[in-house]
Amino acid sequence: MPVRKILKFDRATIVRRLMILIVIGVVLNVVITFFTTDTGRFMELVRFSPPCFLLAVGLSVVPWFTHALRLYNWLGFIGHALPYRSVLRIIIASELGAAISPTALGNGPVKVGLLSERGVPVGKSVSLTLLHSIEDYGFFALAVPLGISYSAARFDIFDRIADRTMDITFWVVVLALGVIASIAITRRFITNSSRMKGVKSKLGKVWKDFKGIYVFVGKKGKGRFCVNVLLAGLQWTAKFSVITALTASLGFDINVIQFFVLQWVVFIMSTFIPTPGAIGGAETSFLIVF
Repeated sequence: MPVRKILKFDRATIVRRLMILIVIGVVLNVVITFFTTDTGRFMELVRFSPPCFLLAVGLSVVPWFTHALRLYNWLGFIGHALPYRSVLRIIIASELGAAISPTALGNGPVKVGLLSERGVPVGKSVSLTLLHSIEDYGFFALAVPLGISYSAARFDIFDRIADRTMDITFWVVVLALGVIASIAITRRFITNSSRMKGVKSKLGKVWKDFKGIYVFVGKKGKGRFCVNVLLAGLQWTAKFSVITALTASLGFDINVIQFFVLQWVVFIMSTFIPTPGAIGGAETSFLIVF
C-alpha cells in the first residue's frame, strides 16, 4: 500500500476534532487558574491595557503567516508549488495539531500528512519539516547568545545552570549514548528480520527523497535558506513577544530582551515535557524561570 494512502488526512475532520480538544484545554486552564489563584490576583487579569492586549492578539497570528511563507518558499523551490492560501491552511491545521502534541513532537506528523495529501512525496515532506527545525535553531544560535550578551539584566537561571554543568553534561552524554545504542539495535533488527525487509524496501524511496532535499538545498538553496532563517527570526520574535505584550498590558515594567531569552529557556524546557502541548509542565517552567 502506498505510503501516501496510509497518511491520508481528512482536513475538515482533523480541524473540527482539534478545535474541540483545544477549547476543552482552554476551559480547563481557566478553571485551574481560577481555583489556584487568589480572587484579587485573578481579577487583576481583566484590568489590562487594551492597546497592548490588541498588540498581543496581532502578534499571535504573525507566526502562522511567516511559517506558511517559509514552507511556500521551499515548496516552489523543490517543484511542488502550492497556492499560499493552501499552504497557510496546512500550517494552521498543523499548529492546531501541535497544541495537543508533546512539544518535542510538535506539528510535524500533521504537516507531513497534509503535505502528502497534496501530492508532496513523504520523504520530501519529512525533509521540509526537519529543515524548518534547522532554520529555527539556526536563528536561536545567533539570537540567544546576542540576547544574553547585550541584555542589561542578569539571568539567575543561567547561573544555576552553570553551577550544574557537570551534572547536565553527564546526562546529555548518557542520553546521546542511549540514542546511538537504540539506533544501532533497531538497524540490526531491520537488517536481520525477514519481516522487516519488505518494509525496508518500501521505505527506500522515502529515504531517497529525504536525502535528496538536503543535497539539492546544499547545492542551489543556500540563499533561500538564509531568507527562511530571517523569516524564522520574525516568527519566533513575534511568538515570544505575545507574553511580553500581555505583561506590559498588565502594567508591569519589562525588559524585552530578557523576556525573549527567558521564553527561549521555557521553550527548551517544554520540549522535554511529554504531555500534550506541554500542559502543566510549560506553566511550571514559566513560573520557575520568571
